[in-house]
Amino acid sequence: SRRRSLLLYGQWGVGKTWLALRVQRQLCESSLTAHYLPWTSPVGDCIKAIATALDIPTTKTNLADKEVRCTQAEMLAAIGARLIETGDILILDKAHSIPVTLRNQIEQWLEQGATILLVATLPASKELYLKFPRWELKPLDYHSSYRLLLTTAAQLGIEIGQQELRQLATKGNGNPQFLLRSIVESDIQAESDPDQKEWIDLSPVVLIGLCLLIVLRYAGQGLNDTNLVIMGGLATIAVRIGWLLTKQLSRQKARIGQK
Repeated sequence: SRRRSLLLYGQWGVGKTWLALRVQRQLCESSLTAHYLPWTSPVGDCIKAIATALDIPTTKTNLADKEVRCTQAEMLAAIGARLIETGDILILDKAHSIPVTLRNQIEQWLEQGATILLVATLPASKELYLKFPRWELKPLDYHSSYRLLLTTAAQLGIEIGQQELRQLATKGNGNPQFLLRSIVESDIQAESDPDQKEWIDLSPVVLIGLCLLIVLRYAGQGLNDTNLVIMGGLATIAVRIGWLLTKQLSRQKARIGQK
């Protein structure tokens, strides 16, 4: 509101995007014009999106009366001029991903008097990012984390004990995104199948049976009993295949559990 540019930064999931959108809405409600745009790649698409938001033409008519695309340099110059002329506020999210070439252009807009809010996840302390006053959005404290969990659980209708809420508030490290996810995931775990059965590890039994079949096969060879050798060999192969399939299923179950 004071027409001063700002760099809002912090860790992932701390609420920067949520706050930036809230700021845009509040500015627009106070008769100011603010444009929120997340950085996207490639560079040309992002420049075109900014120009479109500011009602800047992205095409022009050449000497042959044909409509052609404006160059990136032309659109960047027009964007800076429009920001200064109208006083519109530009909010750029994910600013830590902006390439050097565009950072230099934004620095020129800033020096010319444009009002810009950059939203970044732990940006480097160099170039453009040093030109802005910096404001760090810090994680929540324990009590705020607990209140957020409690309120979210009530809104979602999730029943969760105070002890578990305290544990989640401690493990969340004040990160709102992580705290919200932990509440949802706790509800997913509570809705898991109560009749799910635990599988017994039969690997030792299978190994013992495999050893006995191998002994049986060698006994058949010693006794010159062809039928015994064939039966022992086939049974050994069958048990071996069964054991491999059991191990594969156990691995898949472990992966699902980790997810």
